[in-house]
Amino acid sequence: MKRALYGILLSLLISTELFAQSGTSNKEAIFIFNYRVNRLFSIPTSRIYRSLDFGITVGSNFNDSGIENFSGSFGFGLFNLVEFQIISNPVDYTNFKRRQNNLELSAKLKLMSEKPFWPGISIGGTTNIAQLRTRLNESRLKLENEKGYNLGLRSIDYNIRINKFYLVMSKRLFSTVNLHLGINLNQLNFNNINTKYNFGKDNYSVNNLRKSVIEYFGGIDFVLNGRTKFLLEIFSGPLLDLDVSNGNILLKQKTIVNAGMRTFINGWFVVEYGLHFDDQYSNLENIQLRVGLTAFWNIY
Repeated sequence: MKRALYGILLSLLISTELFAQSGTSNKEAIFIFNYRVNRLFSIPTSRIYRSLDFGITVGSNFNDSGIENFSGSFGFGLFNLVEFQIISNPVDYTNFKRRQNNLELSAKLKLMSEKPFWPGISIGGTTNIAQLRTRLNESRLKLENEKGYNLGLRSIDYNIRINKFYLVMSKRLFSTVNLHLGINLNQLNFNNINTKYNFGKDNYSVNNLRKSVIEYFGGIDFVLNGRTKFLLEIFSGPLLDLDVSNGNILLKQKTIVNAGMRTFINGWFVVEYGLHFDDQYSNLENIQLRVGLTAFWNIY
């Protein structure tokens, strides 16, 4: 299955490259995309939607078992200064082999437009619309946390809410390369944590775990041809871990890397495709294929 996924990715690369070449073969025709893309794969950039521009994205990550989680967003811009979005992303905040879809509200405000000698700067924030609940019984733990199960962990149940505030800068370095750098302040709230073990005092309950964490993100995009860009992003994220020897809850960080392509099909439609790697997993077999489609329009 993994080979099939990589074959699909290779086919996409070849077909979109041929499409882009055919679309720019006429030297008199210059392709112009009519809208602003406000992110790389996942991380925000300083760019925002123009006033009354709308964007909708649908996509998914794929692994050996097929489609794992859907992702998507819907957003719009106002006054060329602010944008609002509803975002659904597959997230994994624990050392268990599972991802859940997190529904978020997001807002971003442009502080400074990009100029020849300084970057564009924006600030923003996201919050869960509802708390995520993770509940794993003994049979699920055998599949998703074999190490913890072998050390005595038999169940875990908790809720999570994350409020994120960020600052991001974007700067064109050359005519075809853009650099994006930012920092997050994440306010993490793990609530009603309950774990059960098969040794000693086998039940542990923690009302909540709250902590503020500074995290990083960054990436680049550069033009490959008239209709295709290469995207690379790296960012850190929270990771809830357990010390199964004593029931203590540990808060760690993980690193995520996404790399791939963005192809502009026409003046309002974009396809993105690439590979997703999460370093909490121990080997490259956990690399996933991700594909997304975005459509833009303006009602003005």
